[in-house]
Amino acid sequence: MDYLLSRAGQAQMAEHSLSSVRNDIQPAVPAYATKSLRPIALTIDLLTYLDQAKRTRFLGQWRKTLQGQ
Repeated sequence: MDYLLSRAGQAQMAEHSLSSVRNDIQPAVPAYATKSLRPIALTIDLLTYLDQAKRTRFLGQWRKTLQGQ
């Protein structure tokens, strides 16, 4: 994690068209896209479906919906 967030790590990511979370690294994406691209905040909403029971229930409901039941 230290390397990924370091200047060198972020520069490597920018070279491969991934946006940087640092202000001192120029983004490799076009200027028009810099405002629309942003990191996803790690919140409890994202962690909810790591609970296997909730995940299984959600996927079951999803499959039924796709099958038209």
